[in-house]
Amino acid sequence: MTNDRMTNGEKTNREPGSGGKWELRVALSAGSPAATVSVSGRVSGANAARLDEALEGAWVAGTRRIVLDLQGVDYLSSAGVDVLGRMSARLANAGGELLVVHVQAPVGLVLDLAAIPFKA
Repeated sequence: MTNDRMTNGEKTNREPGSGGKWELRVALSAGSPAATVSVSGRVSGANAARLDEALEGAWVAGTRRIVLDLQGVDYLSSAGVDVLGRMSARLANAGGELLVVHVQAPVGLVLDLAAIPFKA
């Protein structure tokens, strides 16, 4: 079970007992021709759904080019990789793309292993 709260218009998610270590912030900025999803914190199995919700929000709004800014992410679990892989394939099938940018080294290693392209 997680605790959700709103801070400065962004939804944050904390795993109980984490003391903020596993806090995840996700913000969606609609734009044309691309939407930007900015993420900070750690993406775990307990909170990957927040990332999925933001990407899904861009998809539902009709965006077929999504820039995913992972500058503030230092951990990406297999659940997060699954979210990115599914959305990347969905966008590619619709003629769009998921552009993953500002990736830190530990997360880049995970994305390399999962064959998800990114720009550091």
